[in-house]
Amino acid sequence: MSINGVYAAVNKHELDALVASPNKWQSFWQDRRQAMFRACIAEKNKGTVPSPILLPNRHRDEGYSTAPKTAPGGGALPLAEPSISHITGARFLDLDQYYEELHVLLTGEEVPSEEPIVTGNPFTLAIAGGQSIEQTNTGYGPVRVLQPDQVISIAESVSKLRYDKLCNEHDVEGCPEEYFDAFKTFFTEASSKKEFVLAAFI
Repeated sequence: MSINGVYAAVNKHELDALVASPNKWQSFWQDRRQAMFRACIAEKNKGTVPSPILLPNRHRDEGYSTAPKTAPGGGALPLAEPSISHITGARFLDLDQYYEELHVLLTGEEVPSEEPIVTGNPFTLAIAGGQSIEQTNTGYGPVRVLQPDQVISIAESVSKLRYDKLCNEHDVEGCPEEYFDAFKTFFTEASSKKEFVLAAFI
């Protein structure tokens, strides 16, 4: 079974409410993913291509258990274009299985496996670090939270990078450019609102 890296931006009120109610974590991730699909559908109904909201190819597969089978409000779920591989938007980022390849692209190194992860690298912090939240084990470790100042630092660091240059520097071919762009967009938007970022492997 594959492990996906998922990330959500939250304000202080939302974070406090989640920490106070550990039983709400599963529905929280599901609600954020549904919000993304609603945003995609709304954009498609306007006749525009959603950006940076992208609907992934993998959600077209009926066997993908976490993918909604119908659109919110009923009706068939619109299919992704063949070239689109990922979702971000609605204050949510789904790196799918590519969180590992993105980490290599950004740092030149594998994702650390030791817990707790202590690092001075902003991209390791973004993808696999942060402070653990008690009673939030997803089966692959706890949900982690990045503070607003850490989110700002990550956004500033990634804003200086170019995908093609990173590929040449780290000799990486496994991470699609859409994932790099979505990562950059997500953290830029979260930092502009001084939000926290929740991170989990599910």
